[in-house]
Amino acid sequence: MLAKSKKLWSVTLATLLLCACHKDSKTAESSSDRVSQNTLAASLAEAPGITIIATEIEDNGLAPIFDGTAPYTLLAPRDPAFGKLGQAGALLQQEEQAPAMMAILRDHIMPGYLTVENIKAAIARAGERPVKMRNMSGHELTFSQQGGVIHITAADGSRANIAGPARKASNGIILPIDGILKDLSPSD
Repeated sequence: MLAKSKKLWSVTLATLLLCACHKDSKTAESSSDRVSQNTLAASLAEAPGITIIATEIEDNGLAPIFDGTAPYTLLAPRDPAFGKLGQAGALLQQEEQAPAMMAILRDHIMPGYLTVENIKAAIARAGERPVKMRNMSGHELTFSQQGGVIHITAADGSRANIAGPARKASNGIILPIDGILKDLSPSD
């Protein structure tokens, strides 16, 4: 058990180190993978299909954080992900629910610059087994791959997939996802 834990820790640490140095990488990028000169905040405001998250970040005063120099990876739920939540998704967007929405957003933000290629490489180094990383809330997210699709599972069991091209900004990256990484089902 201890050896397995050490191996998982090594894979996680290697992935984080890879993320931290990714911007200095000399690998060729296709024109769709070029890093924008815009900050994460500006890139988020321009990103199609993630307007709910963009609005919440702006309305709740988080945009200046994404205008800074620290790199972040935002796992950005696409707008239909909130629709899948039904009434809970609509309630989250109300002004009085701002603290709950901010808690959910922290679960979707990771420190560093993490690309899909970084995630796939980490999974490959782990022998095609899932890899774990921590979000800004301190919770573990588990990344796995099946048929080229990257799956993300939160500690509470909620799941999402990377669902669209990344938007690379000068200080981070936006990875659109098709779900919310938080179990919002009513507790009994």
